[in-house]
Amino acid sequence: MSQSLNTGHGINIRNFKKAILLSENFGQVYAPCNEHIKIPYMLQHWKYLMKVNEEYNIKFHHTRAKIKERETIFRELNKKVTKVCAIAGSLNETAEFKYEVKKLADLIRGFKNKKNGQTAGDERDWAYNLSYTGRTENFKNLIHLLYSSALYKPNERLFTLQNLYAEHASMNTLNLEIDRLTVDVQRCRTIRNSALYDAETGVLETMKACRCYIKALFGTGSEEYKKFSALKFRVLPKKYQEV
Repeated sequence: MSQSLNTGHGINIRNFKKAILLSENFGQVYAPCNEHIKIPYMLQHWKYLMKVNEEYNIKFHHTRAKIKERETIFRELNKKVTKVCAIAGSLNETAEFKYEVKKLADLIRGFKNKKNGQTAGDERDWAYNLSYTGRTENFKNLIHLLYSSALYKPNERLFTLQNLYAEHASMNTLNLEIDRLTVDVQRCRTIRNSALYDAETGVLETMKACRCYIKALFGTGSEEYKKFSALKFRVLPKKYQEV
């Protein structure tokens, strides 16, 4: 059994299949008029759920791997920027140039402290500068600034303009890929959650109707009803519920 069926939404999918099997065991006596709780319909819906849940999990884990890859790259970025800033400081350049290099380096590293009395716009700018997109953009601005200096010609390959531009391109590509993957994950999650929690056709509503029908067939105190009602289904967490 897939590990994804042992926790969270997967428990609902797993118990849905158990409910179908219990209903099948009732034989010909199980003959509801509600199409949504007939065996063929529930089996088809369970297969669909398995498919969309697997698709979601594959995309989720792929996206998480890319996010971890980006976290590793950006953890190293601060060290790289600090060294680049030190190389710029060693040049026979103007004080203004060195100041601008340090200013951009501080933005990338998040060294600039927020001051009292900032406007909402200032706070938004600060949050943007600390984001992956903002740090990537400021890294590009730093490279452009270094390019403007005829004296910035380091012998160390890691700090050459060519290498820095290549690193920026890789970071930017990764940001765009993660943005795309995140949207795709959200789409897959919405599809899966709709199949489970839709107010009219979702599994939870189907199980409510099914439980009522079995109560009507066998009675509340019957073993058949007790076995069926023992299957627990979790509601959708509030953070995923649409307002």
